[in-house]
Amino acid sequence: MILLLAGAYAQHALFEPVVTDLGGGAVVNWTHARLEVSAASSRSGSEGTEAVEELARRAVDFRITSAALEVPIAPGQHLGDLRSQREIWPGLEPRIGRWVETVNRYYASGRVGVVGALSLVELMKPVTMATAAAAQSSPTEHTGAVLDARGRAVTPCFAPSVGGPGGEIYAGRMWLDAAVERAPVVWVTDAADPVAARSGTNPVLAHVVAAEGCALTVEADAARLLSVLEAAGKLGEGTLVVVVDP
Repeated sequence: MILLLAGAYAQHALFEPVVTDLGGGAVVNWTHARLEVSAASSRSGSEGTEAVEELARRAVDFRITSAALEVPIAPGQHLGDLRSQREIWPGLEPRIGRWVETVNRYYASGRVGVVGALSLVELMKPVTMATAAAAQSSPTEHTGAVLDARGRAVTPCFAPSVGGPGGEIYAGRMWLDAAVERAPVVWVTDAADPVAARSGTNPVLAHVVAAEGCALTVEADAARLLSVLEAAGKLGEGTLVVVVDP
């Protein structure tokens, strides 16, 4: 576990992030690709502030360890499902403990609150790097894609699948250089959110016509454009943005 100065990792968001509430103080912030856990502890006797803070920190660590297993990573799959994969899990499990302390709150009553965050990009590297390939992008008219999934029953996940009438187009496979620092997709509630700039200056704009969890389907014309993007290697650069309801 890495400790940072209180508030050093906090971000002042102007746009509402896409989140999934896992309960018990844990949420997945899909816009910033991290698992966030809040916990607090109070004095039960003569404990000092440092001791109370440590109890809150241990509670965060305990909940992150369990909540990480609940994170949706692909259509119909959660992180915990990877425990049976011997070639992946030994490299992934230790990463669950690599959360950072982002916010500390101290109250006059002696109560201390701690917020911890675990980067999903760092957590998922054993998975993304196992399927990543050397970049082979080629020039194309469009720079990425923005999918409008508002009004659809979408459940965000780390690596959604995108398809059209002809079948699957993209399932989250990344190029090696992109997989080091990016999630396969950016989830936003507003296309004007600065993080959506990853789709570039001339993205394909498409409507999601159907969704089952994080398996998204676009119309035929959009599917053809996305197929060109995928063939050119653009989607593997992490240039896919999905807009969903708040």
